[in-house]
Amino acid sequence: MFHGRWVPGVTAAGCGNGDNERFFKNSQYLIGIDSMGDSDNTCTMMVALMQKDTRRRRMHGLKELSIGFALFK
Repeated sequence: MFHGRWVPGVTAAGCGNGDNERFFKNSQYLIGIDSMGDSDNTCTMMVALMQKDTRRRRMHGLKELSIGFALFK
């Protein structure tokens, strides 16, 4: 499990919709998968993203932030 955060201008550089020159500045992680599943050479990987303190944001009238991820092979 990894705990981190997006910091504007440092690790939060946009969603990639139209601003591709800054998109690469978003957090990036290299994931290696060592064990394959059955004999069909497949495996399963689960990615979960979560926002902390959403209850506190709602109490202050703020909405949850947009969040997304991209996987590249």
